Amino acid sequence: MIISNSISIFRPVIQSSAPSLLLDDYGDGIAAAYSVRKIRADYSGSAFRVRRDSDDTEQDIGFDTDGNLDESALTAFVGANDGRIVTWYDQTTNGNNATQAASNRQMRVVTSGTVEKIGTKVAPNAVGTRTYYETSSIISVTPPQTTIGVIKPDATSGNFSFIGENQTGTYKFGGHSDRLFLHGGSQISTSDGAIAQAHMIAVGLCNGASSEIRVNGSQEATGNTSGNNYSINAVFGPFNSSSNMRGPMQEILIYTADKSTDIADIETDINTYFSVH
Repeated sequence: MIISNSISIFRPVIQSSAPSLLLDDYGDGIAAAYSVRKIRADYSGSAFRVRRDSDDTEQDIGFDTDGNLDESALTAFVGANDGRIVTWYDQTTNGNNATQAASNRQMRVVTSGTVEKIGTKVAPNAVGTRTYYETSSIISVTPPQTTIGVIKPDATSGNFSFIGENQTGTYKFGGHSDRLFLHGGSQISTSDGAIAQAHMIAVGLCNGASSEIRVNGSQEATGNTSGNNYSINAVFGPFNSSSNMRGPMQEILIYTADKSTDIADIETDINTYFSVH
């Protein structure tokens, strides 16, 4: 009789997982998120819907395999024309998409066949008066609340918002190329000239007497925005106002929470991708 002494060894197959993205690591308290990059691994939708101005045909534009905006799909659709964003898709699980139906109030993402960019990253441009996108659901806020925007204001003076409430509402966050303000019932602001460059990661925390504005990783203003409740229903501009921020804008994150504990890591993630500063 032959006795086999062989031993079978089972080696489990280790499945590689996709790297975590911004909202996978820092998604607690997120109410809405709009970006030219993919920021949640399980998100399977598009970045935004684009209108080709030559014939007003529309198409959703998503991401490539690296999580960047699919520029090939964008330019193939728009051709030598201008392309404008109709809808920004919310990448959270809340589905709070933001839409602007009026063609003259839509951000431009392609100009005569050339994609709008800052460096190598897509940067849709608010070029018209009253540019804004209305969220499908109003975000009701009981402070603390944190907004983060990747913006490059064109204006060198004045208060121009990139996010806000309706026309009679309280909440506004914006400014111009070297100054920001934050209004949540009362206003705080940086001084003119305090911001060294127009391309910025702007952070506004409304948290009563502990409110703050941060720019490119540094705290630039503190104060009291009041502890009043407010709503947010307009992004990439205030609701139907001529005081809309003009210039490129690449990402807006709206948290109904104080993100002070995570803010340095969030800023690093954003800067690593967009090379802001």
